[in-house]
Amino acid sequence: PTMIWVIGWVGIAYTSALVGNIWLLINPWNNTFVIFHVLDNALNKGKRSLIGRLEYTESYGMWPAVLLLMTFAWIELVYVNSSSPFHLAILLLIYSIITWTGMILFGKDRWLENGEIFSIIFGILAKFAPSEAYRKGKDLVLNLRPPAVELTLTESKSLSEMTLIITLLATITFDGFMATPIWANITDIIYEASPNMTLIATLGLLSSVGLFLITYIAICKSISMSSNNILTTENVCISFIYSLIPISLAYHLAHFLSYLLIQGQLIVPLSSDPLGYGWDLFGGAGYKLNIAIIGAKLAWVTAVISIVVGHIIAVYISHVVAMKKLGNRKTAIQSQIPMLGLMIIYTISSLWILAQPITVIH
Repeated sequence: PTMIWVIGWVGIAYTSALVGNIWLLINPWNNTFVIFHVLDNALNKGKRSLIGRLEYTESYGMWPAVLLLMTFAWIELVYVNSSSPFHLAILLLIYSIITWTGMILFGKDRWLENGEIFSIIFGILAKFAPSEAYRKGKDLVLNLRPPAVELTLTESKSLSEMTLIITLLATITFDGFMATPIWANITDIIYEASPNMTLIATLGLLSSVGLFLITYIAICKSISMSSNNILTTENVCISFIYSLIPISLAYHLAHFLSYLLIQGQLIVPLSSDPLGYGWDLFGGAGYKLNIAIIGAKLAWVTAVISIVVGHIIAVYISHVVAMKKLGNRKTAIQSQIPMLGLMIIYTISSLWILAQPITVIH
């Protein structure tokens, strides 16, 4: 659980956004796929490769990744055994089978780009990073650049990628909302009619994603109308979705920083005794968590700064995209009024969630 939720999910997300896409180097499914290449070469004996026999059409988009991300979020936020090593191991095995099957059927690169959620999400977050890495032939090329500049230079590919980013933003926000007194009151009321916390939390998660999607599409419709319909609603939805990445990153930082710094320390004793057999391989089995590593005041100040700065960067990126798409400065500024309203509302709601006392629901 510590390796998956703390180090793997939160830690790599931070590293991808603030340093660069290290997932390109450590992706275990990509790195172990060499086994299938060896088997493929042994079986086809110079004939057509068995890998990538099926065509991955454009209509599929990133919808497999959207479905897998919703499943991943449900496991993290709703599933009662999300902290059980045994159950996580089973789920990890299932995900491995799905990933390797997709890579075999459609080709490794095609599935990594459209179906493997961690490659996609960490890759999207890495567009904010001050570095980029890519392969040019057999060489690995590393470039340095100003932070967030890639978000102004590239555009989303499809409505499915838009849905993926909105889903990521909605699930992170819902994670924070679940710890507020309002959510506790909502669950108490619903629980009296239907005493099933799994169902209640599932409906809450789905409602959160639905609300975010409806709100974003409505704002994009307003932008389209403000631009005198120069851009269609669909085009606006796709074109401006990357401007929400700094917001997602900011809330990720605000919501999970203390979690990473405190719970992340568990990696020290767990590394010395990974199987729980009482080992002390590296002398760290007796390590005690330092809960004072980040105080409440520092955590709050960091959260406020990250959210405010993240939204400012998001507004700037949105403006740059509007100028590129519309050309005319007056039209671009006019079209951004609805987006600015959305940013302000989300800034206020994000700060409100962080300011709420944490409530644990039993």
